[in-house]
Amino acid sequence: METLLQATKDGDMDAFHAVSRRNTEHIEEDMELEEDEEEEEIDEEVLPYMEIAKRWSEGLISGDASITKEVYSLYNIDFDRQELRNLVRSAKQEEENSTTVQGAEVSQARNLLNVFLCKLANQSCTDSY
Repeated sequence: METLLQATKDGDMDAFHAVSRRNTEHIEEDMELEEDEEEEEIDEEVLPYMEIAKRWSEGLISGDASITKEVYSLYNIDFDRQELRNLVRSAKQEEENSTTVQGAEVSQARNLLNVFLCKLANQSCTDSY
């Protein structure tokens, strides 16, 4: 910082730019390290319930009886079971018609199901601790 002030007082713009570039590089490196640490923390927190939701989604769409029983028998969480049935039915229909329907429409029902299940899994994980 002192070098930066001295370069400003002397009017030495080359030294000023060189010092400010070095400081900027250090700041950017520090910010990147902080972002990496934050991403690791988020990944550790998110992964458990995201994996559960993915497993539930695949199981419900494929008609896996054990997954269906697991999800619908969650007693400690209040959720709309009829809405879940509708989302699963829509996702199944989309998957069956996937050859005729294209792009975003195909994934819309599945995305809605995934969002619902992520919320449900997150509640399940937080309530169990």
